[in-house]
Amino acid sequence: MAQWIEPGKAVRAAAGAATGAATASAEAVDRAEAAAGATGSADVVSGAVSRSEAVAGTAGTAGAVEAVQSAEAVTGAAGEPLLEVEDLHTHFHTDQGAVRAVNGVSFALRAGERLAVVGESGSGKSAMAMSLLQLVAHPGKIVSGEVRLQGRDLLRMSERELGAVRGGAIGTVFQDPMSSLDPVMTVEDQLVHTIRRHLQLTRGQAAARAVELLRQVGIPDPEARVRCYPFELSGGMRQRVLIAMALSCNPQLILADEPTTALDVTIQAQIIELLKRLSEETGCAMLFITHDLGLVARFAQKVAVMYAGKIVEYGRVHEIFANPQHPYTQSLLQTIPSAGGERAHRLLQIEGFPPDMRQPLPGCSFAARCPAVQPGCRAAAPLLSERSPTHQAACFVEGGIRREALQAAADAHRQASRPAGSAASADRTASAVTGDGPRVTIGGAAVHGAAAPVAARAAAAMEAAEGVSAGATLQGLAPDASVAAPPVQPVLELRSLAKHFATTQPAGLLRKRKRLVRAVDGIDLTLMPGQTLGIVGESGCGKSTMARLLLRFEEPTAGSILVEGVDIAHMKGDELRGFRSKVQMVFQDPYSSFNPKMTIRQVIGEPLQVMKVGTAAERERRIRELIQTVGLDVSYLDRHPNQLSGGQRQRIAIARALALSPSIIVADEPTSALDVSVRAQVINLLAELRERLGISLVFISHDLSVVRHISDHIAVMYLGQVVESGPAEQVFAAPKHPYTRALLYAAPVPDPQLEDRRELELLKGELPSPANPPQGCRFSTRCPLVQDACKQEMPPLESAAEPDRKVACFYAS
Repeated sequence: MAQWIEPGKAVRAAAGAATGAATASAEAVDRAEAAAGATGSADVVSGAVSRSEAVAGTAGTAGAVEAVQSAEAVTGAAGEPLLEVEDLHTHFHTDQGAVRAVNGVSFALRAGERLAVVGESGSGKSAMAMSLLQLVAHPGKIVSGEVRLQGRDLLRMSERELGAVRGGAIGTVFQDPMSSLDPVMTVEDQLVHTIRRHLQLTRGQAAARAVELLRQVGIPDPEARVRCYPFELSGGMRQRVLIAMALSCNPQLILADEPTTALDVTIQAQIIELLKRLSEETGCAMLFITHDLGLVARFAQKVAVMYAGKIVEYGRVHEIFANPQHPYTQSLLQTIPSAGGERAHRLLQIEGFPPDMRQPLPGCSFAARCPAVQPGCRAAAPLLSERSPTHQAACFVEGGIRREALQAAADAHRQASRPAGSAASADRTASAVTGDGPRVTIGGAAVHGAAAPVAARAAAAMEAAEGVSAGATLQGLAPDASVAAPPVQPVLELRSLAKHFATTQPAGLLRKRKRLVRAVDGIDLTLMPGQTLGIVGESGCGKSTMARLLLRFEEPTAGSILVEGVDIAHMKGDELRGFRSKVQMVFQDPYSSFNPKMTIRQVIGEPLQVMKVGTAAERERRIRELIQTVGLDVSYLDRHPNQLSGGQRQRIAIARALALSPSIIVADEPTSALDVSVRAQVINLLAELRERLGISLVFISHDLSVVRHISDHIAVMYLGQVVESGPAEQVFAAPKHPYTRALLYAAPVPDPQLEDRRELELLKGELPSPANPPQGCRFSTRCPLVQDACKQEMPPLESAAEPDRKVACFYAS
């Protein structure tokens, strides 16, 4: 039950929390040390973990959380903190005022602990991490605070003293290894340089250590790879090199800022398990910055949730995920689509935007977006107060908020902020959410939901033939049971579709060798009207090339692309120009696909202008209708793309795609660059538009939970081919191809207890080159079920036992 705490009481409680926390911590240390001294620390930890597993199976969530805390207390509570951050403030000075990016952050990290910091973009995560090593870029400045590493304040050190800490006591792993590694130095040279800077070793000794480090982080054939340049390595290998560099001088702490964001889910799983194993083997503490709550559940022991430059919730990861106390944390967890949830379930949206950090408000920084806001929240800022000995939250409301209340508040906020004149749109949105959808009556039967637009067209045809109203019941025309209704035709069919690119490679001093890159190599897929086809697979499997073929940005090497029964594979000139209105694209990064000099009115209206649709007045009416359709006010039309947030720009991209009333929208990674809260808004919008307008979607993503949530059918691609396809429910519930199973195993789940129980089956190796695919089954080089036959013959994509299921595997379960 939620309980309101008076602001004055909360402040007093927070003031006394430090004493209570210190006492509890000291008692935990005493118990851990006594237990370790009596029975041996390994036995204590083993027993504690065993108890946690037993409790998880018999006593439910609360007991499991308590048992896990006991196990973690033994491993992480003993001794003084390794890192202590106290009241850290970092500002970025601009012409419009100082942006308080880090606004009073305090936390402690012990040796061997893994702390994750999560929050939306702009919450201050990276600015806080860079402040720890005084790496804040201009115009940023650390204003005040303390950062103590084993009692030494890093903020008071000289640049020379910091040089010994950076790369020595504290290693770093950043998001983009290509910008962190020197492109003109070999891996060996870079590792040797770092090692010899901090350790007294000869060149030969440092080179030997470099090879051993690459072996330690799982790079195959390290003796050869150490002589490579960064561009000669895959993304996963480059990230492993960065981890090896961070480990090279035996650090006490590794600071990892979004280290897996740019990686495929399979490689991401390998890197996370590597970091976790290295932390356990070396006793190195880790500060892990991420926006992915699934990774937090898999990797971290503690979590700090940041919002508007402050930590709003902090504690053991099991406890916070099981019982989040801050409305922001609750909302973040509810915006994540579940890989096992119902597809029709609407994602919770966090409405509004983070506050302007140049003008901090006197009260709670989350008050403007909070579903549980009270008058007192706007008057005083809550401090972190103890909710349990290992859990703190900065909120005046205790006990959390039910999901229904969160959703009701979000719906009310969205309704209040809806653009004027869009009441009808609101009704349509509500019907889409409840599953009613648009309704058409044909032959006495009500057709609704995604099939209604198709039914409306059928009714119109009947009206033309029989002279009756499309919305009326056809009196006197009793259905003939002997005559079957005409089947609904696919809106899109791909038949043996292929795209090969010719490349050249050096084959000697003056010779070159031609090779074919088989980006797409014989795809057969079908998309029905009003449905969503999800395409998943690793980078390089051909997803985006297939999307470009659908848009006819590329001409196929072979095969057919049928859109509403018409083959557009080899169209040219005016014929191809006329087709463009039927299939439209939503790109991953709308900002790079917009002309920054155009207003939003011009961006949305450009397709209408190019296709010479209507008069100027009619185009203006259409533009206003489109921007309201995607939930934005007409006042945005006079702005430029740089004046909008990422989520707003993606909405504009969707409005632009709708301008010509297409039958199909191809969305290529439309949410991968967005925060989890904004991602939920875009996913909900696409689902609503599909229901209201009957549009078919081809949804390409590496995020399996998002694909599962929005898709009716799934196609899994590997090295240019579809290896499994079928209804989304069936594919996710019972994957048949070993590659599909590997993708699902690798995807993190935002549930620490479930992650603890899962037996990870990590996919070994990386995707082979499409210029040199393996003989036989293309998955044979990584498959755990591989047999001799797999290496000789390519398995065809054949129907499985269930309807509409197909799988390309000789040994599919």
